[in-house]
Amino acid sequence: MKLEYNFDQDVETVFEQATEPDFLVERSLAMGEVSCECEVEDTDTTTSVSMTRVVQRDLPSFLAKLFNPKQTLTFAEEWQHLGDRKLGTYSVDVEGQPVKVTARFELVPEGEGSKYSITFSAKAGIPMVGKKVEKYILSQVEGDAKKELDYLKDTLNK
Repeated sequence: MKLEYNFDQDVETVFEQATEPDFLVERSLAMGEVSCECEVEDTDTTTSVSMTRVVQRDLPSFLAKLFNPKQTLTFAEEWQHLGDRKLGTYSVDVEGQPVKVTARFELVPEGEGSKYSITFSAKAGIPMVGKKVEKYILSQVEGDAKKELDYLKDTLNK
């Protein structure tokens, strides 16, 4: 699944906001998450973002038997600085569950602004229902990513 999002601001402005730890915690809490902790480490060539987020979900009946509606998600995001472009990867682990989400993303100049593109995949190591779980997870990831990007855009446009 691929998602693209345009910003009026340049790559550096979007990147600085998108990797600011206080903003990331604020965004998570504004989206209704139970809690969020975030650390960011920078070098000349990379930026690493580590987050632990606790979420409460209304699960469909087929998942309610497998998952607790309150889940701890561990995010590891790595940005590479390549001139006026930012490329990276991230992974999300669901604590205590055989589920993993991975993504590749880029933030590049687009006209006077920038474009963020991200491609997600999910893997659920659950016999018999794994593909159904993966489909549900990807729908949740897409919806959450759109909300996160909308929040970022609203913040940048203030």
